[in-house]
Formats: sequence, C-alpha cells, structure tokens
Amino acid sequence: NEQSLLDSLASQESLADSALCAARRSIRNCIYSKCNNLTSAEVEFLHRLTEAPSITTEQLEHVQAVLLKDPLYANEVSKMEERDDEAVQQDRRSSIHHQRDASFRTQVWEYCKSDSLKTDSETSFSYHFQGARDDAKIDFPVTFIVLGTTVPDPECQPHVLSPPIMDALRPHLPFVVQQDNFWLKYSSLRDGFSMRSFLSKSRISQRTIVAVETMNGDIIGSFTSSPWREQGQGYYGSGEAFLWRLLKPQNVRVETVQDQFQLESEVEIFEWSGENHNVQRLVNAKSDLIVGGGGQDGAIDGDKESRHGSGLVLSPCLTRGHSHSCLTFGSPSLLQGDMFEIANIEVWTLTPVDNLEQAEKVELGRHFVFDQGNFALA
Repeated sequence: NEQSLLDSLASQESLADSALCAARRSIRNCIYSKCNNLTSAEVEFLHRLTEAPSITTEQLEHVQAVLLKDPLYANEVSKMEERDDEAVQQDRRSSIHHQRDASFRTQVWEYCKSDSLKTDSETSFSYHFQGARDDAKIDFPVTFIVLGTTVPDPECQPHVLSPPIMDALRPHLPFVVQQDNFWLKYSSLRDGFSMRSFLSKSRISQRTIVAVETMNGDIIGSFTSSPWREQGQGYYGSGEAFLWRLLKPQNVRVETVQDQFQLESEVEIFEWSGENHNVQRLVNAKSDLIVGGGGQDGAIDGDKESRHGSGLVLSPCLTRGHSHSCLTFGSPSLLQGDMFEIANIEVWTLTPVDNLEQAEKVELGRHFVFDQGNFALA
C-alpha cells in the first residue's frame, strides 16, 4: 500500500544518509593520517569537498581510493619541497640577467599585452596576450591569460617561456586545450634547483610544458600529457607529446622589441614519430628526467640494441642536461653540442579558467574526483 511504499523510501534515504556520513568520516580520518603527505591546498580542498552538500558516496569512495592507492601520497610533502643551494640559484640568475641586458625579453611581454580584457581577481597575476597571429590552424586571434606570475616578477624574471613562444606552441597542443590559459607551476629561480621541488609544484598537473634555458641562451623543451611522477622503471606517456626548440638563442642581439618578438616566434616542433612508445620516464626524484629515448619499446639509453639517445634529459639537481637524436620524436639533438648547463627551468600547465583560485580548484577536482589520481587505480 501507499504507506508501505513511503516507509520503504524513507528507509532507503536513511541508509543512503548513513553511507554518506560513513564515507565522510572515512575521508576525514584518511586526511588526518595523510596530513604530512598532502599540500595545504590539497587539505583545504578535500575538507571542503567532503562537506559539500552535493557530494555523493561514490565520489567520496573515489577520493579515498586516490589517497590510499596513489603512490604520490606515500612521500611527505616536506621532503618533496627540499630546495637546492641558494648560491646555485644566484649564479644562474646573474647569468641570465646578463644575457637579458642585450635583449628585449621583458619588453616583449608588454608589447604583447592586450587591453581588450580586464580581470578583477586579487589572487591571480593575470596578463592577457593576443595570440595565434597568422597561424594556419587557428586563423582567428586568441586572447589568453598568464597565471602564477607577473610581468614585473623579480623572483621568476626573465621567464623562459614568453607570449610569442606560447603562441607558437599553441597550434601543436591537443585541440581540447589550444585555447586554454597558461599557468606557471614551477620556476627554478623561484622554487629552487631540485627535482623534488619540480615534482612537488607540478605533482598533479596532467598536461605540462617544460621549458629549459641553457647557460648559452638556448631555449628547448617538451610537452607531455601525463603528469611527471615517480614511476619506477619503464616509460609512460601518450602520443600527444612533442619536443620543441627556439631556432635562435634568446641572447642574440636584436635592434627592436619587434625583432625580439619575431625571434621568440620561431619555434621548431618534433612530434611523436610512432616508432616506439618511450615518451617520458622518471624512476624517482634522484634519477634523470627523460623525454623520448631508446630504440624499440622499453629500450634504455646505453642498451646495446639502442642506436638512438634521449631527446631531452635533465639531471636530478636540474643544473645539467643533454640531448641526442631521438627515435621517439624523429628529432636531432635539440642544440649544438649534446651536453648543456641549465640557467633556468620552468614548468607550465594549461587551465580553462581565468584566475588562480579557480584554476587550483579545477585541477584538484579533476585529480581527486574525475581522473581518480591518473595512475592510482591502474
């Protein structure tokens, strides 16, 4: 009868409420037990998510699975944020400031700034740039925002990635993020020359652009669609990845800011060749970061059967690197002379939102709820 049906529905609602309350308690206990393994932003996000009125039991179970199964939360954050010697940072900062004296690198940012959009956000350092000029794939102007830094940013200046380089890379990014904004997650000048700091700052960013400036002023880098994580032996990653380089060094003398803009717009791209699946590799924070390499799938540089090297290799201290011809991307060495010393490294990610607070929420939401920690449940 009608009363029995109502009693049954009420009972089901009560059971659902009980399950949700239990899931919330379980998440709170998990956050407490993992407090040393989470960043402050992650802790705050998880607490808010747990108490959200619209959260479901299933979603909370997904979050808990990420916290318990994802290797990312096996290391203490304090250990992940170790900084390198300040003298190393100062030495490299002095080197690239000396290079900048002969260029218009900072002026290029102002030259590209668009006045067509404004932002009132107090938490984001946002600058709008007119993008995709005369591009074959995107034939209309694109205005994008830079988050996580400013033009007059003494901690990160001079930046490795610039608006013209961003603009040149954009058509080669996956279509779904070609109109996203650029977010600076890690700068070695600001955050220290340390692989642990690199990983700590970019730990849940799925798509990342690594930009490297050498002591000779060369600009090289990579784009990958899988987060940089301590994965143990073996390669991972997808065919969306590519290597890139600026055709001329940043410290080439030019006469005008327009010449500097043109110099920074000339980028060469080396897309995935399909010859193997050796896209990216990072055993742990004390090992080299590698993009591309080996011969057949899984072959490591130095193996007898491998006739090709890695496209880009960065040392754990992030002060040295090397580049060789690479089968994975059909690329030559990215610069003259295989070995190089690093002046600065940046890691950028992409976000569809236009302020830093929202960008952090979207990234954390994707990681814990939608992507389920990327590798956590594999």
